[in-house]
Amino acid sequence: MDNPFTAGIVSLIKNTAHPTDRLSKGMAEMSPSAKAYVDACGGWEAARLRMAEVFYDKGGEALLQELLKGRIPTGEANAERFLAKRVQQILALAVKFDEDDHRDLGRFATHLELSSLRDTADPRSVQVLTIHRSKGLQYTAVYLPCLNSEKQKIAQVRVKDPMVKTDDAFIPEWVLARPKTEVCEADPATLEAVLTKERTAAAYENLCRLYVGMTRAVRRLVLVTDEIELESRELLTEDKMERKYDFATLIEAVLGGTTSPGAPAKEINLTGACLAEIVASHGSDEWVAHAIKAQPATAEAAVRDIRTLTPVSRTERLRPSKSGKAFEGGWRPGKDTAKGKVYGTLVHELFNHLEWDGEAFLSGLAARTWAVEKMALYDEAVAAIQACLKSAPVAELLLSKPAGAILWNERKATLMHEGKAISAVFDRVHVIPGQSATVIDYKTNDCSVEDLREMYQGQMDLYRVAVAKLCGLEVGKVRCVLVHVRLGALVEC
Repeated sequence: MDNPFTAGIVSLIKNTAHPTDRLSKGMAEMSPSAKAYVDACGGWEAARLRMAEVFYDKGGEALLQELLKGRIPTGEANAERFLAKRVQQILALAVKFDEDDHRDLGRFATHLELSSLRDTADPRSVQVLTIHRSKGLQYTAVYLPCLNSEKQKIAQVRVKDPMVKTDDAFIPEWVLARPKTEVCEADPATLEAVLTKERTAAAYENLCRLYVGMTRAVRRLVLVTDEIELESRELLTEDKMERKYDFATLIEAVLGGTTSPGAPAKEINLTGACLAEIVASHGSDEWVAHAIKAQPATAEAAVRDIRTLTPVSRTERLRPSKSGKAFEGGWRPGKDTAKGKVYGTLVHELFNHLEWDGEAFLSGLAARTWAVEKMALYDEAVAAIQACLKSAPVAELLLSKPAGAILWNERKATLMHEGKAISAVFDRVHVIPGQSATVIDYKTNDCSVEDLREMYQGQMDLYRVAVAKLCGLEVGKVRCVLVHVRLGALVEC
């Protein structure tokens, strides 16, 4: 679901089928339309009973009509028209579900969540969609932006995926935890050969994806890239660059500087935007004149100067975990060492199972109740957690449940702040609705309390803003605390 209105309705249905699902209940309570229905019924139990009766008696469409009664957006604003369209689409999904005469509420909720309907947009409108969703469709003009990527290279293999050697029938011969590139290159006959095969497969899959996007265009295809910072374009065609290609560098390496006869390179200067350059151009735009419908003789021809258009900036994303300055004092675990990222991830993974019952949590750790990926460091991580919880301030913070508090564990969130998108993963948050919130972040760094605060103050400042917005609180009502796991200390930020 791509909007809070229908997402709230679906969450209502899902929680009726699965009353212990706290996520669906929380989603429904965040949606004004869904919460209004629950309140009108007199609470969750009465609402669940009413919804179940309607569904089992009359079916999915009737249930949605019950939930939407008097709540369907009717305004002329774009947002309300969009929601009204989504309502009609979700009703169509319910009609389709009722054709089989099923009376399984959980199955109905899954049907609404996983099904999708293509938008039948006005052909005069601009449609924004993913390459995957564009399969099978065609458009007069297609623009492919955001082709630069420092992280996603065409021939890149995911580091977390194991290395698998298969025979000609694609039957695995052996599976190996992925070694570093240097190790693979030291064994050309086996490891490097498998790595090359994997990179080839990844490159083929990504090129197919680019091909799909490019072939959606009937008349015009525009590939938009950011400026590539190299000393010269000739460097793009060097062999050592091939494994570093993203879509942008590949396109410029192949097409850069080429144009059709009589079509010299052009510069585009949009008001309020940086200067753009057409580095490759093929074909003509004569088709545009044929595509424009003739206007009545009495009407003045509309002339639109592209230089007067207002450019739209790409939303900048803020990652709180990357907001701190590089700190040279003290020791900070390296990401490639066992005591660094792997150890820290394991500690976070285990702490994620802690709610309010400390004894049950420690018993679970001792019994190895929860499966983890890196068992080699399990005992060391558990010992650190046990020692940390023996600290009175830490135990008081983590194990004493404030009256009316709601617990968020490993909760992901993305929201806008000052025109920028903040993407965050909160280790632990205690929320007292309408009153306050406490953000808790576990840190396994081997350094002093002062050093830890200096490294992560920027991250916690963004977390404070994010949680305040998510909970509808003033920023001053949000407390941010680092748990120094190795020292068993609390660090206020």
